[in-house]
Amino acid sequence: MKYRNLNKLLLILFISTLFIFTSAAGSLYAADNQLKVTFLDIGQGDCEIIRTPSGKIIMIDAGDDRYNSAEDVIIPYFAANGIKKIDMLIMSHAHRDHIGGMVGLIPKIEIGEVYENRISTTQMYSDILKMLKARNIPVNKLWKDDKIDLGDGIEITVLHPPKKWQTQSGMGVSENAADNFTKIGISGLANSPIGDISNLKKDDDPIVLNAAEENLNNFSIVVRMQYKNIVYQFGGDAEAQAEDEILAAVPEKLIKTYVYKVCHHGSSTSSTTAYLAKLKPEVSVISCGVNNQFRHPAPNTLKNLEFYSKVIYRTDIDKTIESWSDGSAVNFSTGSSPNSMVTSAKITDLTPYSATIEWETSQLSTTKAVSSADGTSDKAEKSIAGYSLNHKVTLTGLKPATAYNFEIESVSQKDPSQVVADSGNFKTAAAPGIPVPAVSFATAPEKLFVYEQAKLIVKAAPAPADSQITLYEDAVSAVNKIAVSAGTLDNGQAVFDWTPKFGKTYELLAVIASAQKVIAVASFNVTPGRRLVVIDEAHGNLGAGYFEDMKVDLFNRGLQTVSSTARINDDTFKNASVFVISEYSTTEAGLNKDEIASVKKFVDNGGGLLLIGRCDYLGKSNPETLNRVLEQTGSNLRINDDEVLDPTSCLGTSPWLVMPHLFDAGIVAADVKAINCSSSASVLNSHMKPVTPADKTIIPLCYGDEDCTNIDSDKSGEGVIYPAGSKVVIDAAEIMPSGGKIAVFGSQHFGSQVYNYTSRHQTPLYNFSVINWLAHPSKKGVEELSSEINSMSPGAAPDNKTLRSDETLSETAVIGASIRADEVFKNIEKEFDPASPKIVESLDHFIDHIKTDKISTDVIKKVLDRVRYGAAEDSALMSKIRPKIEIIEEYYQRMLK
Repeated sequence: MKYRNLNKLLLILFISTLFIFTSAAGSLYAADNQLKVTFLDIGQGDCEIIRTPSGKIIMIDAGDDRYNSAEDVIIPYFAANGIKKIDMLIMSHAHRDHIGGMVGLIPKIEIGEVYENRISTTQMYSDILKMLKARNIPVNKLWKDDKIDLGDGIEITVLHPPKKWQTQSGMGVSENAADNFTKIGISGLANSPIGDISNLKKDDDPIVLNAAEENLNNFSIVVRMQYKNIVYQFGGDAEAQAEDEILAAVPEKLIKTYVYKVCHHGSSTSSTTAYLAKLKPEVSVISCGVNNQFRHPAPNTLKNLEFYSKVIYRTDIDKTIESWSDGSAVNFSTGSSPNSMVTSAKITDLTPYSATIEWETSQLSTTKAVSSADGTSDKAEKSIAGYSLNHKVTLTGLKPATAYNFEIESVSQKDPSQVVADSGNFKTAAAPGIPVPAVSFATAPEKLFVYEQAKLIVKAAPAPADSQITLYEDAVSAVNKIAVSAGTLDNGQAVFDWTPKFGKTYELLAVIASAQKVIAVASFNVTPGRRLVVIDEAHGNLGAGYFEDMKVDLFNRGLQTVSSTARINDDTFKNASVFVISEYSTTEAGLNKDEIASVKKFVDNGGGLLLIGRCDYLGKSNPETLNRVLEQTGSNLRINDDEVLDPTSCLGTSPWLVMPHLFDAGIVAADVKAINCSSSASVLNSHMKPVTPADKTIIPLCYGDEDCTNIDSDKSGEGVIYPAGSKVVIDAAEIMPSGGKIAVFGSQHFGSQVYNYTSRHQTPLYNFSVINWLAHPSKKGVEELSSEINSMSPGAAPDNKTLRSDETLSETAVIGASIRADEVFKNIEKEFDPASPKIVESLDHFIDHIKTDKISTDVIKKVLDRVRYGAAEDSALMSKIRPKIEIIEEYYQRMLK
């Protein structure tokens, strides 16, 4: 009994809080021309309330009766806001978590009319229809292209479902499909919010049990509401199949929205990246219950929403979400705790030249600090990009033994009107009595990229011999420390390894200390970029518009992707590292000779090219569209006109859903154990023959095992069949003499069906491995080339990767590097310019490689020949490098023996 009373007390407190909040929120609607949209926190379910400037009330869905959504939330909200009538109620679909609240609502609130769509077989749905009929509330249907004029220039347009669907039975099985179906012979479904359908009466309205009940979600009414320049979209529980139908049937301009009520509570079955790419929501709102049994929202869906939306609200976190708009902008306020200072601003690190201030906020907020020396009007301001809960700012350029005042400010990401501030003061430490050294900073490479390790070089001169440099990221704080220089500085210099994780501007702070006293603090800004992948979608390409999952995944792994929708020219490749072309790129509307010439120029300049094909199932394959590009770029690769099958390494019992597990370990990450290939073709050499070890320049990236075969599935006689028992090459790559790279995929490794990283296949990581490899041009310098050849020598582990025990590195990569050596050595005298120290530095690097690694004798011989030639007419230079030549010669002769 005491727990029941406690629950009642909590309920009273909640309703009281709701009244206070909604009354306060109402005062925020300053102008009469405001459109107001409320996303009610009704637990695991949906309920949205729309109020037009003229006072019309439109409600979409009503939550779940099992959570008393009508009695505990909706009706108290109406009372707090003076709402006495619902002019229009839209049931997005007849699942219990969307219509259950109508049972308690219909007897107590006047309703003008109800709109619905697909009928349900549940007892609850039948009861609701009877209640509506008893109160003479008309029930209408809504289909695609229907429009509702709400007045005030506000219009609702129905985007889904199309009327042709009214005769269709279901669209697949939802993750919320009902275990109640087992009571009447439909099994395999569990965890339903639909309701008990075991007691249907025979004399009910004509409701026929069919597969539609399995997934009413895809019959959800999807509506677009526009008020001037602002668009909302509400879609109930629409899933991927409904989204695909919308993408195919609705003009793109009608799909784009500003506020997106996220479908199906953020489930993994909805909000596909292809749909989000057209939706482009600035703000996404997820309606879901705290710790709900379905674990909504799904982590993958959240990740995708974060990629496209600037702000995400969730009713399980933010509680009831209010929004209001004058048609040009949207404001938001939530029922969660207001933004506040969790911990006050305090000084956590103080030196003669810097001060670090830290504080915490309850909501993700901006970070800004302003300081001024005591008694002066000069102010210095510093902000940290992005939003945070834990804020750290290091003020630099301060004077020793000086008193300062500071103010901090944090603005909520979700509600800019919620600003928190604090202030304080501090006094810097006294100077240590050591001259302040000049501090300089450099990076290697000069241009940094996300997730790519770089060298950070900090030099302090002059500095005492015992000086130590500590490097920090964004603020001088223990958790922000990158590294501390080891031992004494080398000529006043320290080198740090650092891997940036975001494409943002970092402030790197170097603290130089001697005898444990800080003698200097310096800060430097660096902005890592992302290597750019350009996808051709301008030439009727296969799969155009379905690369969104791959785009999101590559972005999360550090790359940037864009689609090219115009004819190809040299500007197409500006800043690009990789260019992707899928099949049908040379049809009548496809690439012309000038475009292919631009592609070749891109590869010749070190770019990476990925071509994606498919098999000839149903005679649809068109490999010549890719082979023409391969031929013109000088590649030895070709794509076949066949189909790859594997009766054992496949998905289920479908041999065309191949699961290859053999990869080139020098390119593909060791974590990739298998990938998913559907309807894949194989790869051939330039003579249109199967790839064998004799094709020294071709690197098989992915290939089938001993029982993998390929067939001429369209029986046209064009497919080349690999000999029985040979390795059928599915994907392959090649390093061109210029240092550019080309890869060919025989299968469409993109789209949502493969972009879930699972224990069974790791296709996203495989794609990234290959594309990231393509994004890095091969090394061209002598010492870099020798290092590359060494790293690709049998038994070596490239780029600090550990090889799997059952694989060795492909010899073809070594051959490819040797071919490039010929190109390099044609211009080697430029590298060994007697007027520069390059020859000495190059030889030192080269000798280091020879001492520690096995370098091929042909490379060593070419280096010796070119060095002698380059220095033959410069006796001083020859005298300087003779000892180095002798060392190389000694190793060369030893290797020959």
